[in-house]
Formats: sequence, structure tokens, C-alpha cells
Amino acid sequence: MRYIYIILALVFTSCLQEAHFKSSFDGFVPMSGLDDTEIGEITNTEADVTLLTSVFELVHDKDRFPGAKSLLIYKDRVLVAESYPGGDSLALKPESIQSCTKSITSLAVGALIQNGFLAPHELFEPLHELLPDAFPVGSPGSGLTLDDLLTMRSGYDFDNSIDTRTLFELEGSSLDWLLGREQLFPHGQVTNYNDGDPHIVGAIVQELSTIPFHRFVENTLFQPLGITNYHWEQGADDLAYGAFGLHVSPRDLGKLGLLMANYGLSNGDLLVAPAFLESATSVHTVGDFNGIPYGYYFWIFPSLDGFAALGHGGQFIFVIPEENVLAVYTADPYTHPDQFGEFTRLMELIARSMVL
Repeated sequence: MRYIYIILALVFTSCLQEAHFKSSFDGFVPMSGLDDTEIGEITNTEADVTLLTSVFELVHDKDRFPGAKSLLIYKDRVLVAESYPGGDSLALKPESIQSCTKSITSLAVGALIQNGFLAPHELFEPLHELLPDAFPVGSPGSGLTLDDLLTMRSGYDFDNSIDTRTLFELEGSSLDWLLGREQLFPHGQVTNYNDGDPHIVGAIVQELSTIPFHRFVENTLFQPLGITNYHWEQGADDLAYGAFGLHVSPRDLGKLGLLMANYGLSNGDLLVAPAFLESATSVHTVGDFNGIPYGYYFWIFPSLDGFAALGHGGQFIFVIPEENVLAVYTADPYTHPDQFGEFTRLMELIARSMVL
């Protein structure tokens, strides 16, 4: 993956060194009593325990997965296996999930629909019709649609290796800066994976809901799921970054993953419009740098019958919905791409061990 986020060279070096100090593997029985996560036993599933054991041994291997911090496996919405190469204390510790944040931004759009702030057909309406006061006809970005932005097809010039740092350090309005960039392609035509489009979506969520973006996510998703210990980085304009910057714990990522796996349903309540989430996790385009099918800020893996949120470091929330299987993997968020580990291979092995 080519997208690289902001770090100082000294921090980068220390992160790589720290990644080699890993706990030894001593089994994957879930820890009970930490939170309200439902705990089960792997022996009550049809999992290939031998293969699953090798999967967990693999993420504890400091040479194969030097940045690995946690791996959690759920079956039928129950946590049946977990281990923490970075130490058990990480279970409830919020850490950066990097570009997995994009998938949470996608969920926020589904929450807009579920809560009546957005109609499904309005995903395809130009912003000058959806938000005429904020995006008057002829103004920068007024012709864009949410569908354009959710599929990384705004057409704007944004290179993550250069422009993400500028966005992160920007003084003033991040939305004005993004909408004022050169448009290289007509919107809706060319996919360019970037951190700018999801940030614009966060601003749109804020406009439509009339409350800060991160507060909307907190009210409609985090609070109902019982996620209280989190941090979301914001720019100088107080807009939370829609592409990165969310810090949550592995156990709380599991709660978000279960929401995805259950197509927006949690404890009998619909938090995200199911039809939107089904569309978000279906193929709309293809990643321009890796060839992987892409939905609305979700990566689609047809050969595994699943989809995933992916983040720097090789982190993922991987869902096989038809099998009620969920895997959460977290890693050092500032690791060099060479140190990610074979995360796609890891997903394949998890699928093989859990789907017989």
C-alpha cells in the first residue's frame, strides 16, 4: 500500500525497533471480564483449530509480522479467539487505525440515511442540490456527488505521499483548501485513492447533521455500541479527519466490525441503513494502485466472500458476512510498508480456518 502518513524520522525508527519486542504466543482463549463483549469457545465452532493456531503463531512471529499488536476472531457475533503480540494491555487501549477510519466515515453516511438526514437517492445528486447554501451552483465542488467522493472519483489532484501532510498541518479551512485544488479529471470517472475525498465527506456529514462530524459519529454509532474511550484527531478548523486519525481499541474495533457484519443492526436497533451498507461493501470501482475491488471506503475480496476496512500497518477489519465471521487485526500504525506483513495472506488463512 503506498499511502504513508505523517511521522518524524526519529519516531519512525523507534516504532520499527519497538515492533520486535513481542510477547510469546501462549494460546488464544479470549480474556473475560474486560468489557461487555460476548465470549465463547472456539471448540463450539467448526473452526480448524490446528490451522487457526498456526495463524496466531504467525502474527507472533517478529520476522513475518513485526508490527502485529492484536488479532481477534469472532464467529456468530461471539469473540472466540484473541491474542495480543503487543501485550494484553492493548485490548482496551485506543490506538490509531489509520485508513480504517475511512470505513467509519462510510458508516457515518449510512447513519445519515438511517436517521433521516439523507435520502438514498441523494447520494447521486450534485452538492449544489443537496446543500445549496454550502455549495451554491458554480462554486468549487458544487457538481460533485457523494457517490463520486465515496468511490474516490472526485477528480481532484491529491497525492497522499505529499498532500496528506499538508492537510494534517493546514491552518484555516481544510474544505476550502481541498475544493480549491486542481481538478485533473471530470468527477465520477477516474479512481484516485486519496485522503482528500473522505475528508470532504466528513464535512458533508457535518453540514447535513448540523453538528460536528465526530459528534455525529459518537451519537449515532459509538454511544449505542458502548464505545466511550476513543480519540479522533482534528484539523485547525476543528473538523475531524475523515480519512485517518481515529484511535480506538481492538475490542471496540470488534464492536464496529460486528455492526458491519450484521449490516447496521446492533442489539435490535438499526444504526446504519442496511441497503447503504450492502452497497458500500459491494464493488463500485477498483483501487488504482493495487487492483483490489473497492466499494464505499471498503475493500472487497470476492474470492474470500468478504470485505474489509484496511489501514496503514496492514491493519484490518475483515468480514465474511454469510459465514458470520469477523477478524480484527491491529498493528503498528507507523510501520514502513516493508514491515506490514502479508496481511492479505493472513485474511486468506483466517477464512480457511473459520469457513469449512
